[in-house]
Amino acid sequence: SEPVVLFVHPLHSEGRLAALIMGSIRLRSGALLAGLADGVGHAGTGLVVVTDTAGHIIAHPNADLIGTQATGEARLAQPMAAWARAGKPMKAVATDVSDETSLAAVAGLPAARWLVWRVEPRAEVLAPLADARFRALWTGAGVAGLLLLPLLLSLWWMLRPLQLLE
Repeated sequence: SEPVVLFVHPLHSEGRLAALIMGSIRLRSGALLAGLADGVGHAGTGLVVVTDTAGHIIAHPNADLIGTQATGEARLAQPMAAWARAGKPMKAVATDVSDETSLAAVAGLPAARWLVWRVEPRAEVLAPLADARFRALWTGAGVAGLLLLPLLLSLWWMLRPLQLLE
């Protein structure tokens, strides 16, 4: 059988239950993650996953992993261990659970007892900064090189009267 999430919301009228609104999402359809990771991060290597607090995968880009233990996803092993060491916080504000190789964060949905995980490779996230530093260094060296000749010429010109005094 296919895993399904049911959403139920009661409607009250005059203090009594009048109706229930219900909806469902088939987890393997990918609808739960739809739009969550679009246009953000590194499409080929970044990962957004939803799990429950027991570690079962509720939403994953690979539908075959839905319903399995999150410990089976190699990119989540270190972040989940860091989250456990931090006392398994269930905050709506993201908690940093990064390690040496990846930048990772987890945010909780306390009402649903779900966790949203985001993992990005550290090297890919920091690569634009390293590239910008390299370009800034070469731009600075180029500007200094261009300004060096006028500076030397102006120093020669200003020190010329001293040369004449000799």
